[in-house]
Amino acid sequence: MNRITNLANQFKTRDYPHYLNLIDFSGEVLRAREKKLPLVALESTIITHGMEYPQNKETAMAVEDIVRQNGAVPATIAILDGRIKIGLDPTDLEKLAVLGKTVRKCSRRDIASILYQKSNGSTTVAATMLLANLVGIKVFVTGGIGGVHRGAEDNFDISADLIELGQTPVAVICAGAKSILDVPKTLEMLETLGVGVVGYKTSKFPEFFFSDGSCKVSTRVDSPEECAGLIRKSFIDMGFRNGMVVAVPVPKEQEANAEEVTKAIETALEEAKKYNISGQDVTPFLLKRVNELSGGDSSKSNVALIKNNASVGAKIAVELNKETQAISVYPSAKIITVGGTNVDIVSKSHQLFEPRTSNIGANKVIVGGVGRNITECLYRLGQNQTLFISVLGNDFNKELCIRNFSDNNMRTDGLIVEEGRTCTYVAMLNEKGEMMSAVADTALIDKLSPVHIDLYAKQLEKAEYVVLDANLSEATITYIIRLLEEKNPECNVVFEPVSSQKSLKILRSDSLSKISIIKPNVEELLTMCNHIRSLNKEKDVSRPQKLNLDFVKRETMYLFTKARKSPQCKLKYILTSMGSHGILLARIDQASNKIVFDHYKAAKVEKIEDVNGAGDSFVGGLVWALSKGKAIKEAIKAGQICSGLTLSSKDNISAEITEEKILKELENSGNKNKSK
Repeated sequence: MNRITNLANQFKTRDYPHYLNLIDFSGEVLRAREKKLPLVALESTIITHGMEYPQNKETAMAVEDIVRQNGAVPATIAILDGRIKIGLDPTDLEKLAVLGKTVRKCSRRDIASILYQKSNGSTTVAATMLLANLVGIKVFVTGGIGGVHRGAEDNFDISADLIELGQTPVAVICAGAKSILDVPKTLEMLETLGVGVVGYKTSKFPEFFFSDGSCKVSTRVDSPEECAGLIRKSFIDMGFRNGMVVAVPVPKEQEANAEEVTKAIETALEEAKKYNISGQDVTPFLLKRVNELSGGDSSKSNVALIKNNASVGAKIAVELNKETQAISVYPSAKIITVGGTNVDIVSKSHQLFEPRTSNIGANKVIVGGVGRNITECLYRLGQNQTLFISVLGNDFNKELCIRNFSDNNMRTDGLIVEEGRTCTYVAMLNEKGEMMSAVADTALIDKLSPVHIDLYAKQLEKAEYVVLDANLSEATITYIIRLLEEKNPECNVVFEPVSSQKSLKILRSDSLSKISIIKPNVEELLTMCNHIRSLNKEKDVSRPQKLNLDFVKRETMYLFTKARKSPQCKLKYILTSMGSHGILLARIDQASNKIVFDHYKAAKVEKIEDVNGAGDSFVGGLVWALSKGKAIKEAIKAGQICSGLTLSSKDNISAEITEEKILKELENSGNKNKSK
């Protein structure tokens, strides 16, 4: 299966993000995504409601060609037969152009109903911005944005485009606001919403048909490079969630006649009021009447400014793509971890823990998360180029997390900011430091999608070890494993199941045989085995009241045997954590090609302070040792040493974990074995 097909298939998965199941990418857009080419979003309302057939089709095709001629790839967005189209093939474009005004004009509020009814929708500025952002397109070209209508103080007629600009990080390349609007009030509204208004080679806000306006812009840029740098600073570096208006004046020689068009606008406004035209019908009516009243002068200017915007927008997209590619060419990383970052609130009782009442104890707030903890352990062991890919919310906890990364000298170039709450984890520990209960709010991690992973594809293709924690969505886990399978088949994939239910993601994605190492605890192991049994209509197995090694061996053998049914099974080790009973290693004996077991007793810890992070420390120590060329037995011992240090620490990852200390402990352990 080639990479393009893989890329298409990952958008058909049943797992989150659910909207990806509703999207069809054109072949041209898919290839552009594969090759990391710059993409430019284009709206479709201009096709259905802006012009008549066949001019609408001819103009749309011409605009797409201009985008291509300037080095980018066009992605015209629409909804056809209940499917979101990112990029239109010639058949789709013809259909949309012919249907014209019979197609429903679609803003944000209309998307769900059009999808549900399996009907057709042409996207406005607002809807195009929303859908472009969902698939990672940050540059959108249109004619002009909607805004505050004249008389809005009486009729409250304000375009949804402005609200979308206030909450969706997409740069809208346009010729300003349509001249039929109240431009000063539109700019005032944009300022209130925190939307930057950038003049492209102008200090004044252009007014659609006219290159010069009476209002000033907040910022001026004079080249595509400057504009791309500004977009990057806003959307990427600062993680701002609002959009940006890049206002491009229509070329002077293609302006409409100011006197005629102004008079036509006034007449059209009077007619709209006389005929009680309102809502979404206002703008199409006004533009049509202005064109009729101006003798076609406004229409010629309209087509000219759209083509000019397409040229400028494509150049900006090309430069922004260079900026993004420069960001994504991070230092090569031998180890990459992908997973969750949490703000942990941990409460430990000072006395015998009593449920359903208040316990006297101590609370602490620390930055954690399975993937983050593993990464910190690796950094403490000297793997200071480890790349950690994760997602943070756009909230106050984001700053706490970034400060924590900085304090630990950890890379932050893999942190992606999304709208929502940074993941949090609240745990209750008894007086022994054992977890009694916990609540995890990890919904945001689902937003770490294949679209984001594509930014780090080059690094993943070079990594020796990739560690995945099961907080990731099934779609993202599947996508990463497929990418590695095709582009980096020698890479060792380590899977941390996290919890019983989350452990099933590796089975549902049919990826168990494609990973190298899995480290379940007994509950996670049993859950995975029983899931396979249910698929095979076999009877479930229950955990014995008193855990014994033979039981764990049987279950591990069952899981390993099922994985090995795949003719190209890559699974090397199953490491089952049995708490105080130690670690059970299942591996393939090279001589006999059979599954064999090694049992490692639990590390001795004088006093357990906190169990949180102990398992993550084990994985960090294990992967560090393996990446250093250590044998699996030594790697397990390294993991146990790290785990033991964290168990006796009040931190998620013990500050005592250092490369020097672990190497010394391993050497001492080796000397003891020799003396025996």
